[in-house]
Amino acid sequence: SVVYKNNTLYIDFQNPKDLYDKVVVIDAGHGGDDYGAVYNTVVEKNITQIVADKLSEKLEANNIKAYLTRSEDKMCSEADRAKMTNEFFADMLISIHVAYDTKDSSLYGVKTLYNEDYVIPGFGNVELANCLELQLAKTCNTNACGLFAASKENELISLLSIPAAQVEIGYLSNDTELILLQSDEYLNLVAEGLCSGILEAYSLKEKE
Repeated sequence: SVVYKNNTLYIDFQNPKDLYDKVVVIDAGHGGDDYGAVYNTVVEKNITQIVADKLSEKLEANNIKAYLTRSEDKMCSEADRAKMTNEFFADMLISIHVAYDTKDSSLYGVKTLYNEDYVIPGFGNVELANCLELQLAKTCNTNACGLFAASKENELISLLSIPAAQVEIGYLSNDTELILLQSDEYLNLVAEGLCSGILEAYSLKEKE
C-alpha cells in the first residue's frame, strides 16, 4: 500500500505470501548481452522469454501468482535472480533454458537440472525436477532425457533454499527441434507442459 502523510510518502511492501496462496518464480534464462545458445538467427534468450511469458499467463489462470526474474531483454546475474526469488518468498523456481550439443546433433527432448546437494525433506529439488520433466515430455510428445545434477557454477539453482529446477526445453543443435523452437504454437505447448508439471508439484506438496 502507498500512503501520503505530512508531506512524506510511505510505501508498505507486503510479503507476497500474505497476498497469494501460491507463488512461483519463473526465470527466463540469459538476457541482454548474454545470448545463451545461438544458431544463425535463433537465440536462446528470446525463446526463454517467450515461454516464460506464456507460462506466467497460464499459472495466473490457475490462481498461482507468477513472478518473472526478467520481463524484458536485460542482463541479470544468477546471484541477483536468486536474491529476487528469496525476496518473493516463493514456493518454487523454474528456470527455462535451451540445450545445445556441439558433438551430437541427434540429441533431442527435455532434460532437467537440480541441486542434489541441498536436500529438502518431503517435496524438494528432485521431486520438482521429475514433475517438470515428465509432464513436459508428455505434453510435447518428446524425449525425456532425464534428471541431472546441476554444476556448482549454476549459482541460481545452488543458492536457493526452496525447490528449484532448470528445464532445458529442447536442443537448438537438433534440426527438428530447431524448427519447433521457432514455432509459437510449440512454445505454447511447452508452457502448457511446464504448467502441468507445476500443478502436479503443488498436488504432491499438499499431500506431505
